[in-house]
Amino acid sequence: MATTSDSIKDTILKAQWTRSTINSFATSSFEALDTILTRLEDAEYGEVSQFCKEQLQTHKSDIYSLYILGLLELKKNTLNDQQLIAVAEIFSDNHKPAVVEFLAKKILSFGSNLVALKMLAEVYEHNNEKEKLVHTWDLIAKEDFEEADIVVKLAKYNSDAGNKEHATAYYKKAINRYLAQKNYQQIKAIWTILSENQKDNIDFLLKFEKKVEKVLSPEKTLDLLNILLDTHLSVLSVDLGITILKRFLSIDPENIPRREQLVELYRKKFSDNPKLEDFIQNSNLLQHWRSVNTAIATFEKHIAFSPSSFVYHSQWGVGRIREITNHNLYIDFSKRRNHQMELGMAVTSLEVLPKDHFWVYKSVLSKDKIRDLVINKKTSTLKNIIKSFNSADLKKIKVELVPDILRQSEWNSWSLKAKKILSENPLFGINRENSDHYDVSSVPVSPFEKIYTLFKSEEKFIAKVKYFDKVLTLNLFSEDEDDFDQLLELYETFSTIVKKEKEKSVIHYITSVLVCLEASTFPLLSSRVVPKTLHDFVKELHAQEILTFIREMSIAGYKDKLLNAIIDHSPDWENQLVQAFPFHQSLAVVARLEQEQQTSLLSKIFLNIHQNYARHRPAYIWFINEFGDRDWILRVVTSQEIAAVLLRIGIFVAKEIQNSQEIQANRKFLLQVEKILFDRNYVDTFFKSENEETIKYFYSLINELSDVLPARIIQVRERIAKTIPDFDFGDTHDIATAGSSIFYTLESTFLAKQKELSHLFESEIPLNSKEIEKARSYGDLKENAEYKAALEKQSYLNTRVGQLKKELEHARYVSLDDVDISEVNFGTCITLLDENNDSINTYTILGPWESDPSNNVISYVSPLGRKLYKHKNGESFSFSLNNQEHIVTIKNIEPLTLKQAQLLKS
Repeated sequence: MATTSDSIKDTILKAQWTRSTINSFATSSFEALDTILTRLEDAEYGEVSQFCKEQLQTHKSDIYSLYILGLLELKKNTLNDQQLIAVAEIFSDNHKPAVVEFLAKKILSFGSNLVALKMLAEVYEHNNEKEKLVHTWDLIAKEDFEEADIVVKLAKYNSDAGNKEHATAYYKKAINRYLAQKNYQQIKAIWTILSENQKDNIDFLLKFEKKVEKVLSPEKTLDLLNILLDTHLSVLSVDLGITILKRFLSIDPENIPRREQLVELYRKKFSDNPKLEDFIQNSNLLQHWRSVNTAIATFEKHIAFSPSSFVYHSQWGVGRIREITNHNLYIDFSKRRNHQMELGMAVTSLEVLPKDHFWVYKSVLSKDKIRDLVINKKTSTLKNIIKSFNSADLKKIKVELVPDILRQSEWNSWSLKAKKILSENPLFGINRENSDHYDVSSVPVSPFEKIYTLFKSEEKFIAKVKYFDKVLTLNLFSEDEDDFDQLLELYETFSTIVKKEKEKSVIHYITSVLVCLEASTFPLLSSRVVPKTLHDFVKELHAQEILTFIREMSIAGYKDKLLNAIIDHSPDWENQLVQAFPFHQSLAVVARLEQEQQTSLLSKIFLNIHQNYARHRPAYIWFINEFGDRDWILRVVTSQEIAAVLLRIGIFVAKEIQNSQEIQANRKFLLQVEKILFDRNYVDTFFKSENEETIKYFYSLINELSDVLPARIIQVRERIAKTIPDFDFGDTHDIATAGSSIFYTLESTFLAKQKELSHLFESEIPLNSKEIEKARSYGDLKENAEYKAALEKQSYLNTRVGQLKKELEHARYVSLDDVDISEVNFGTCITLLDENNDSINTYTILGPWESDPSNNVISYVSPLGRKLYKHKNGESFSFSLNNQEHIVTIKNIEPLTLKQAQLLKS
């Protein structure tokens, strides 16, 4: 019985036998073949694909073989469109537009394709199908970020149709693209068109000409400005004419005719000022030997001097002009009333301030009134300060407000709200020259524009990724043409990295692929051809590249994306997850594996970490903290084994703290270990065994932490004493009275711990709360490193507070005046002869808080402390410690002096 694959082979061979020509093919030929292809089973793809390849080896331009192979490739999502493109080009060269249209649409049915779109446009232009042609042009313009000529055609089409607004948008898009291509002739042509409606386009033109100066040359900028000045100066407003002429003269200061035009515009603007001509003469505006920029600055300062104007002096602050005579100004400063200043001196030493300058507000308003304004009208305050200094960052704003108007504590909360306003309010934009600074914009600035500016000014790759993520996740972009162009520009940053493969950085490459794949799910970017399919991307990655990315990538979400991609597309995904999880722990991935019933793999992942806990402490603690009660953990380890590992981690960490290694991180680990052991009832697993050897093993481990967890050690000792009354703690004498949880300390240490607790309550915790609020204001909490760090610190502080409160409840301080030196006690200094090696050592016996073994200060509840405790002066005795027998004699017992206590490490 003939199969579908047999039918396809027969069709191909029949076309070859009959020597079918190009003219014998029509769209119906391919439609008939499509009908057969719909019946093709997945299992037959390989057979048919191989047959087509074999035919093409002998018949390179076989139409059906190319067509079928091309379709099969695209159906497999390989992005290989070369065969179908080749077929379409054959029919295009042979002037068969109907077939070309059919083939182009077939290619486009699998996703946007620039070559197919351009073929389609040629067909519609040939057939004079204007509406279809314009629609296709629009698709090409959106697909090809560099295409400019077609954008100009779209502009002209809309202009002819009377749609001036759309035409202008296309012209602006085209002129920016020509600038990227450095095509000045086209730039000049479009500039001339946009200049004809300079009233609506002037802001765009003035910003654009600055780009021209930067990308091309100052001479090209002058050429463009000449078009505005020569053709449109007479219809421009006086202020706008002055602005353009000043810009022109800043580039070409020797241009005399433009200088004279500027003076004429000044005469128009200030015609009612009786001193106008004097100021023109005094500033030497018409004297060609004088620097034009200096002359302009001098003239504008002169003309700004008028009664009631505000001025600023570096020594006397803000003042107000009371009177102007021919050669003098009389100014009221706050501490110099009616101060006389010669006009020439005023020009050089005074800065004229507008009436709404923030310094003016501070000088004329009462302190209470301006404070009320700052606190209750934050937006207007920010606008006022930023406008006063042209642009400002939060540091500059703080200088203006603290401490004159706001206290530091008030600034902390005020600045958080201010930052949110600056980020969200369209009144404020990001300064393009300095991304830390904000501007007050004359036109609304969208959130997308702000992110775009930050992205373009950012040099760090990871920061760019975060900005792009924010654009996508918050849907900040719109259907606006400018937004779309800029969004494509951001996208191309990552697409370009993907095309260059792994030339520079594995981190950049993998992240960029994931960014592009994520972006392709958004409607505006769905037409972009992602340079890699997820399947091919994962398949090409080496194990070491995956591990490098997991270890070094700082954005957790992208590690999750890679792990999920590996699960979906890697044949070795289980081993890769086992290798990755010690370096990145993902709740989402664990949840997925649980949902897909991959618990045996989760057991394998955890067992690998359990067996290598010394190297993977954070991962081990994370697993136990999040999933310690899961069956897939308890089927490979017992609760007792988990508790033992946690204790060993605690011992490692305590030793590292003692050696001043990563103190803050290790304290966090230690607090986590304590919380899991005691609050998750892992300690109880040992007592449930009622096996003295097991309990003794547990006690030997936890007793290693006696110096850092004194209250917990006493709690365990009491529990053991109740469970096994005759349990041998290995002490010569029982230190703690049964039922008592008290331990002893110096008064100075006790007070220091109380002080630490107060500091945490009064300073650290409130400050951390503000840090959390500040970090929260940055948004995107899932990928907000500052927010996560602040929350981790909050957890540490809360746990530390709980630990301190608990220990202070059990601690009792001892007065050194009450120390009994007849025997080894708390607060004694002893001299000890060790007869094994005939050595003499001196020890100070104190409590767990003061313990410092490196300086021979030992705790009375430590293993050695317990061996020595309560023995008398001159007494000889033996004991075993660390599997070694010791014979010792106490040679001397003295009281610890207050001076010695003050020198101890607290």
